[in-house]
Amino acid sequence: MSAKAIAAVQKYAEEGGRVIALGMGVSVGARKSIVNELQLYDPRSRKYAFLTTPPVYEPHPANVRLQSGSVISGLSPSGAAFAVGSTPINVLGLWDHTEQTTDLSEGQEAPAAGLYLDIGHGRLAVWNVALGLESGVDAQGSPAHHELLRNALSWLGLSLPTKTSESSTQIHTQRKNQLSKSVHPLPQFLLSPPSKPSIVQTVLSSLAVSRPETLSHPPSLDEPAHVHRDAADTFNFYFASGEDALRLTEQARTDVNESKDGQPKPVIVLQPGETPPSAATPEFNAGKYFSMLAQMREKEGLSDDKEASGVGEALLYGEAVTSTQTMLDKYALVLTISALAGRGRGRNTWLSPRGCLQFSVLQRVSLTSFPAAHLVFIQYLFGLAVIAACRDERLLGPDIGRAVRLKWPNDIYIEHAGEKRKIGGILVNTSFSGGKVDIVIGCGLNLTSPPPIASLQLLAPGATHLDAETVLPVILAKFERMWRTFVDGRGSWAAFEDAYLDAWMHSDQLVTITSLTPPCAVRIVGITLDHGLLRTLPERSSWGARGDEGYIDLQPDGNSFDLMAGLIKAKT
Repeated sequence: MSAKAIAAVQKYAEEGGRVIALGMGVSVGARKSIVNELQLYDPRSRKYAFLTTPPVYEPHPANVRLQSGSVISGLSPSGAAFAVGSTPINVLGLWDHTEQTTDLSEGQEAPAAGLYLDIGHGRLAVWNVALGLESGVDAQGSPAHHELLRNALSWLGLSLPTKTSESSTQIHTQRKNQLSKSVHPLPQFLLSPPSKPSIVQTVLSSLAVSRPETLSHPPSLDEPAHVHRDAADTFNFYFASGEDALRLTEQARTDVNESKDGQPKPVIVLQPGETPPSAATPEFNAGKYFSMLAQMREKEGLSDDKEASGVGEALLYGEAVTSTQTMLDKYALVLTISALAGRGRGRNTWLSPRGCLQFSVLQRVSLTSFPAAHLVFIQYLFGLAVIAACRDERLLGPDIGRAVRLKWPNDIYIEHAGEKRKIGGILVNTSFSGGKVDIVIGCGLNLTSPPPIASLQLLAPGATHLDAETVLPVILAKFERMWRTFVDGRGSWAAFEDAYLDAWMHSDQLVTITSLTPPCAVRIVGITLDHGLLRTLPERSSWGARGDEGYIDLQPDGNSFDLMAGLIKAKT
């Protein structure tokens, strides 16, 4: 491995990641100077675990007896050795001719097939089992290998979905078909509540798109009714009935051409008052979404103006789009269930797994009534709206919902089984023009993502209502109510300070700021009300070294918070 790859694996493991090594051995001891050897540091034992490759070895069939007592037949040793000394370990499995033990002297080789070690905040499982070397055995199809891998993943705290009724070929074919459907954007639907068709017309007018008086012939993807170009994308508009919309989406699904930069994005506009047929949007029920949004707006005391558009009432939905941050950002809220090329902080990118809700919200304010310096609070405000939604009785309720927390400045975590795991994040982009500022708030939130991905489902395993049509309206209604208070107060954070401190995971947390020289140990005390900076107070032991300097305030865009390591570092 390259030095860069080794450093990445080391950082991942030591900060809470799970690592599995197959067909390898491990030795534990003092740090070595070997550059190209993977070594993982455990601060509790103050020793390094070195993964070693096996020598040339002739495999022979043997059995592995797991800690549970069950036996996996048809496996072979790789020839790699375990030498762990007095470091605390767990034996995952033994070759069937050995006795189970973890009492090893320094440097002694363990007669085990698999070991499990803690590495800092992370975990390492190592199996000295040769995979795919048995005569006449296909490694991918071997039940013994499947059982071994499931056991190893279980010890790492991970799990895999079971498909006992399907063959490996069927599963592979299904995954291939799913992938082929998601490698290119699908049509998006421009929608509004059926009772407010004027909202769609307002959006079209703002884009200078004219709705035809009649649909003279069935639309085709090859003949858009209107082409709209903005700074980032080109959109082909199609006006269709529900039946024609279904035909257009099916045509797009069967298009095997891979998406290319600059390829037009199809947008379907239905007849006034219509919502898409379920077969056209199988991942999203627009009628259910608008019904829940109306209920939540009433609960939050938001006005129901038939002409005005509330947050989320102008909806641009796409099952698969290139990014929620670059789609038609002139007017509409954008929702996507499966993004192909999303965007995170800095240069970070992500792909949307199934069960993840991803959406963007556009807000616009005048700089004459809203100080630009207070824009930084918007990421905090939207995070607070997500927390308030999770604690609402329609989602998790106030008790379970308290396990959803905010990590400064823009991440969403859950506390589950003694661990803190990220389930979402928020990104805010702003653009200024003509004395106004357009604010695009992007959010990704794992709702029901399958293991090993963390999601809200972990907090409520039996819940069936954690779908986009339910969760998104609750978030948007909570946000709109907070947004009105925020704007009316000219961006003041005072009204939200107590709720935010109750929602985040950092109050009185001790961390080290590594971007200072020398590094300084501080305690987090809150958010400044003027510029939204993270306020910290140096520990007394630090005052002697640095002088009595009072508070140290940190910018969200210039620093990275390493939650697992308790470090605040300059973002690179």
